[in-house]
Amino acid sequence: MTSLRDAVLTAFAQISANDLAFVDALRPLYADDVHFEDPVQKVETFDDFAGVNVRLARRAKELSFEVLRVVGDDNEFFVTWHMRLRPKVGPLFELDGVSHLRAENGRVKWHRDYWDIAALFASAVPGGQRILRTLLKPLA
Repeated sequence: MTSLRDAVLTAFAQISANDLAFVDALRPLYADDVHFEDPVQKVETFDDFAGVNVRLARRAKELSFEVLRVVGDDNEFFVTWHMRLRPKVGPLFELDGVSHLRAENGRVKWHRDYWDIAALFASAVPGGQRILRTLLKPLA
């Protein structure tokens, strides 16, 4: 039997702009009243969470997540990841982030993504990461 954590990771790896079936793979893993939040949005139902993911995938020419590390068990786990997002129009964005997930009754009830919005935009500009570090250096 596959653990919840491993099933979520498998579905996570299937996220793609070319195939929205990944949303169907997430449905049995997430509670109907899942709370999802990231730096730009917050939703409180699986249907809204699915909508967030479908909109992202439909706006993308390329979309993929590479899982870098996982810590925790089926009740609570953290996933570090690297995302590549190429919108249908515009440059490639690359981003590292962390997802924190908590489960109740064998399904994800709470999912929070942490990522840096400035780093996201800097990734699309040649030399953007260097410029961002230079701008932030006085704050360090």
